[in-house]
Amino acid sequence: MTAEEYKETLTAAWPAMTRVALGLLRDTDSARDAVQETAISLWTHLDKLEKAANRQAYCTGALRLTCMARLRSRAPRDDLAAAEETPAPETETETEDYLMTLVGRLPRQQQEVFLLRVRSEMEFAAIADRLSITQDYARQLLSRARKTLRNLYHRNDL
Repeated sequence: MTAEEYKETLTAAWPAMTRVALGLLRDTDSARDAVQETAISLWTHLDKLEKAANRQAYCTGALRLTCMARLRSRAPRDDLAAAEETPAPETETETEDYLMTLVGRLPRQQQEVFLLRVRSEMEFAAIADRLSITQDYARQLLSRARKTLRNLYHRNDL
């Protein structure tokens, strides 16, 4: 693949890549950085891009992987230690407030999916559409959120 072909491929894919990155990362600067990082990665792996049947889809797929890595790196790593700082609740109202405190410690996307599913009782299709993610990823985020909340809640021996 020549530099000119690479440039043409990226020029065609750039708007779609930008939309996907913005939808996943929800921050213009992070989205731009992710698109640029992916463009550099694609340049270093021209042979794979050249073999792709649908180059625009390949670019967008590579971008999704970059965005997912960025989202994972944003996730708090010390959830259990943070939960130890919160006193255990004594009444039902305090328990609900306590759970909402724990929900606040979840990564942003897990919080959104959890609240939309539990509080708003939205279906996975509606959640996925609203957050611009797949239904499977929405289920995965909800599962991770519930697991983390269970661990945080039981950590305080309630």
